[in-house]
Amino acid sequence: MTLIIVSEQETTTNADMLAGTRLESMPAFGQVTFEFQAADCIAANQYVITVTKGEEVPLSATLVPQGQTAGVTGVLDDATALIFTLDVAKADKVVLSSVLTGTTELMWRATFRS
Repeated sequence: MTLIIVSEQETTTNADMLAGTRLESMPAFGQVTFEFQAADCIAANQYVITVTKGEEVPLSATLVPQGQTAGVTGVLDDATALIFTLDVAKADKVVLSSVLTGTTELMWRATFRS
């Protein structure tokens, strides 16, 4: 079994959050689970994420929820985070992009399992 975890905290818009990581290209057949949590989620401060895999767009401009830890950064609360799992094949290119409105922070994690 292969396990790869990539985790970051974003403070700006990012067109390809997996670029330059071990998950820029999927290493084998398996599943990748994405977790997203914003420090804030109001009209003035929010993150929207999109996930694409080839021609597929399983998440399109999806608002990232704020956890029970409002205003606290660097937290992924599994009770309130947006969690999404995607089946992948070897060498698949999955693009994870985020768009920031305002000045909040986004915590995210991608966990690959084969």
